[in-house]
Amino acid sequence: MLIHDDEDFDISLSSMSIGLSSKLRTHLSARNCCDCRLVYTCNGLSSAVLCHRLVLSASSVYFRLFFKYNQPQSAYDSSQQCYLNEYHCTFNFTEKTLLTCIDLLYADENLQQCPQNLLFYDDLLNGMMFLGLPDEYFIKILILLRTKLLSLTGDVEKRHLIASVAKSQLNDKFRKAFLARSLCL
Repeated sequence: MLIHDDEDFDISLSSMSIGLSSKLRTHLSARNCCDCRLVYTCNGLSSAVLCHRLVLSASSVYFRLFFKYNQPQSAYDSSQQCYLNEYHCTFNFTEKTLLTCIDLLYADENLQQCPQNLLFYDDLLNGMMFLGLPDEYFIKILILLRTKLLSLTGDVEKRHLIASVAKSQLNDKFRKAFLARSLCL
């Protein structure tokens, strides 16, 4: 499916459900034929990532509105030998949070394999809230955090993880459910 302009882009998104089919998501997760370069600044550090507007817009309220109301610049990408839509944006959370959220939107296999790598719990949850990710992504992250909580041996680490979730801007129903289950452990 080729997207020719913003009007076609909006029509294709409105006909989609919130999630992409697993076959399409698997194909897109290879990040071949990306149509977008996201040039971002996170807490003062700038970088860029190649992605698909379709993937980001299908599951993130923030990106859906961002692509609708912001004009891209056309930039040639020598690695793909094509022109890309280049968007510039700034976020008040870490680069690791942004890249984790983008990885979540593509596929979550990497997160399921290594919950120990999640060290920035409150920043990640707040970033997910800011980007407007659907509930299913919060559930996946909270399951990983609960798994990590069970594997922790020190009380300081456990309290840090629980406090991070408690002070995040996470939806009350998820925060209360996580805290209630965590306090029982």
